[in-house]
Amino acid sequence: MSNGPLCEDQKSLKTALLQSKLLVVQRNDWEIVESAEPSHDGNAPLSFCSQWLSMNCVVLDSETVCVEASEIAQVKQLDGLSFDVISVPFWDASPFGGGLHCSTADVYREGTCKDYFPEQVTGF
Repeated sequence: MSNGPLCEDQKSLKTALLQSKLLVVQRNDWEIVESAEPSHDGNAPLSFCSQWLSMNCVVLDSETVCVEASEIAQVKQLDGLSFDVISVPFWDASPFGGGLHCSTADVYREGTCKDYFPEQVTGF
C-alpha cells in the first residue's frame, strides 16, 4: 500500500493501522481497499521494518504496480483489482532501508501535480 494512491481514486491501506486517517480518504470519495495480509510472519533477518512492508510497493502509473515477489496475497489482490503487477524479489534488501517504494525516488515525472485529497480534515 505503499499506503499511497494506487490510481486516481483508489488507495491501499491497512485499516487497523490508519483509522485516524480514514476520514480524509472517505471525504474525497475514494474506494478503500484493505490490504492483503503479509506473506511473512515477521521481519526479514536484521531488518527493523514491519511485516507490513508488504504494502510498500511502487506505482508506475494508474495501471501498473511493482510488488515484492514473495507477497503472493498482495500480488493476487492487485491483479484482481485489474492492475498489471510486476513482481520484484526485494525482501532481502529490507535491512538496507525498507521496501520498493522506500528505495526509490522520482527523478523525472510526466504530467501535472494533482491534489488527490482536495477535501481536507482539520488537523490532518
